[in-house]
Amino acid sequence: MGDHIHDQLVQYYNIYRETDAIYSQLAERSSISDSMFWVLYSIRMSGGQCTQRDISRIWAMSKQTVHSALKKLMEGGYITMEVSPLDRRSKHINLTERGKEFVAKNIDDIFTAEREAFCAMEEQERQALLDSSAKYQRLLMEQMKRLF
Repeated sequence: MGDHIHDQLVQYYNIYRETDAIYSQLAERSSISDSMFWVLYSIRMSGGQCTQRDISRIWAMSKQTVHSALKKLMEGGYITMEVSPLDRRSKHINLTERGKEFVAKNIDDIFTAEREAFCAMEEQERQALLDSSAKYQRLLMEQMKRLF
């Protein structure tokens, strides 16, 4: 029984890593780092504007990693940052025209591919994937809390 569980965990984490590798290859194809990719992906996913805190929280990236990616994207002319009128400690990240062109060329097709892959699954399969992933994450968190 233990070996079977171990094999299933290995299979699960291989799927997770292989999926992550798809996105790393897409970032590399676009000549940007993974963290820069996820920043641009996040901005696009949010409808064109988000904060550093949003990106750090969504992708569980350190503030330093996000800051470094933002700095490179600003230097490349892909984004601008402006102080939030509601919270001066927070900055809104916006795409420039160059950033919008880059996202249209390199990110938008990814959203389409993700949607098409998800739609290729039956409704019950999609819901089962969501439900079981959420359940595993919740149970894992409970077990990890015991460690700390």
